[in-house]
Amino acid sequence: MKHRLHTMQQMDSDIPACDCKDNCLNLFDCACLERPKRLNYDPTDELMLQLLPWQQDFSRSIYECKSKCSCQKTVCINRVFDVGNKGRGVRASRSLRRGEFVCWNHVYVMQTSLTIVDGAHNVTDVRTELPITSLINHSCDPNMAVMPIRVDTMQPLLALFAIKDIKQDEELTYDYCLRSGQDVVPKGKPCNCGARYCQAFLPFCV
Repeated sequence: MKHRLHTMQQMDSDIPACDCKDNCLNLFDCACLERPKRLNYDPTDELMLQLLPWQQDFSRSIYECKSKCSCQKTVCINRVFDVGNKGRGVRASRSLRRGEFVCWNHVYVMQTSLTIVDGAHNVTDVRTELPITSLINHSCDPNMAVMPIRVDTMQPLLALFAIKDIKQDEELTYDYCLRSGQDVVPKGKPCNCGARYCQAFLPFCV
């Protein structure tokens, strides 16, 4: 089997830009919505709630409109990451509703087999300035889930969405490895998440 390596420029060119003149409501005319064949966001977060149960499948990405798109940033409904910094820190600064976007960080598509999580070559980048996501603790009963989002490039952003209603000052957590029951490592590194149904040991990838 031959493997073809892509440069970041080639990966960027793989994502088409839309030429919409409206707010990208038409699934059949918007190039960015053509691949997922669905709207990504709505005011009630109902669409995100439908997508989150599939969050372990990294092939189900959100493709946002990008810098090369013709649509207007101020009215396009397919943009979240262009509206400012929404980082909450380790604890929520306000109440968050189920399905709401919380924070994000870069994820790199690896061209080696250094790290493989659930068959997806994705790792969190913590090599530069400490990002919010590197400070968020693991939990066996998390209140957030991971979704990959692609904007401008095939290199995804790691987005964290609330999977439960989160109260102000409640700690923000997610499952580091999106593991299933068989992924538990017996007698591995102890897990101190404090969840009622804690797996006792951290996931194999930690």
